[in-house]
Amino acid sequence: MSVPVEHQFYRANPLKPKPYVSYGLPFHEACTHHVMRLGLSRAYIVVSKSISTTPAFESLKSALGTDKIAGVRYGITPHTPFEDVFELASDIQSTDANIIITVGGGSVTDAVKLARLCIPNGVSSLDDVDRLFERIKADEDVEAATIPVINVPTTLSASEFTCAGGATNLHAGHKKQVTMHPSMYADIVVLDPKLSVSTPSRFWLSTGIRAVDHFVEGLYGNVAELFADMQKELGNESKEDLMKDISSALRSLLANLLKTKDDWEDENARLQTFLALKECPRAGHHGVGASHGIGHQLGPLGVGHGETSCIILPLVLQYNWRHGDEELRSRLGLAVDAFWGDERVAEVLHAAGLSRRDADLGSVVGAYIDALGLPRTLRQFNITEDQFESLAENAMMDRCTLLNPVKLDKGKVVDILRGAAGSL
Repeated sequence: MSVPVEHQFYRANPLKPKPYVSYGLPFHEACTHHVMRLGLSRAYIVVSKSISTTPAFESLKSALGTDKIAGVRYGITPHTPFEDVFELASDIQSTDANIIITVGGGSVTDAVKLARLCIPNGVSSLDDVDRLFERIKADEDVEAATIPVINVPTTLSASEFTCAGGATNLHAGHKKQVTMHPSMYADIVVLDPKLSVSTPSRFWLSTGIRAVDHFVEGLYGNVAELFADMQKELGNESKEDLMKDISSALRSLLANLLKTKDDWEDENARLQTFLALKECPRAGHHGVGASHGIGHQLGPLGVGHGETSCIILPLVLQYNWRHGDEELRSRLGLAVDAFWGDERVAEVLHAAGLSRRDADLGSVVGAYIDALGLPRTLRQFNITEDQFESLAENAMMDRCTLLNPVKLDKGKVVDILRGAAGSL
């Protein structure tokens, strides 16, 4: 179903200078409009390999004109190896590009975020990355990313709305390293639901669950209470209002993601899923947990970005429900209410034999994932139990795991991974 929408252009978060959200025009028209409005003339395009072979990409090149395309990068390796980031940064510099356009999913978006930050800081090696990330962690001054960027997402990872970016160190056990810097925010996020119809269902739906992960861990987390910088990101808004906004965005995401499963070409539902993601940064600044921390380690081993959440999130939620106190269960209950708050989602949960009165959040999330037909175990990814110890060690070095509201140790992470093993 296609619903005509006039061109909209506004700040994703009224309290933040960027990113701006742009929708209502075909993406190639929107990108060309914004490049011209900014008075820029040398666009470097980073496009996913799948999109690069479609007429949609030809439309973008035609709309921009060959004289305004400084260079093109075709694809980023999944989970964004640092080697790809360094190559990208070098190529962008060599073309003298003055704006970057990304078309693709989270790996493309993260690579550009980090490349933009690497360029002004002279980062071209893993040692350089370690030094840069340590300076950011210590709140020391670093050179800001300055090349403007337009993100055109084709999945629901929500990376385009955040200032966090991660890449994989292939020389350290495929360890995922993540950092945040305010200059890594995109300038403009262009949403085109019609373009996303070409995204394979596996990636569209599973990255939708990744977004669910952002919202759920944001609802029950307490990061903002522990770190002043996170509270600063949220501003002076009351916690009650923040929780209402996150819950509302989660309900919209859940309802509309199911609609896209039922009717793949429902462009209005696709647009609403995209728009719900605007709240992901606020959710992340309020809370993260072990689903993110463990998932970061599974991704480089071949588990899709969104599929890590499909497998790990229900298990982490069950662990937190069993071992958390009454206050934590109350916060988990906010997410439970969001799931039961939509009639269609509630039908799915009832069909799975759940009741609102006594179903824990892990079971609720698991039933929703099952309804989307997504994987729930590690079995199909050939990750075996002899890898669990090293995975758990890496997970325990991830900030998200350490911020889980119920304390974890290496042994407990191994137990969660065993729960995810299926019939290995």
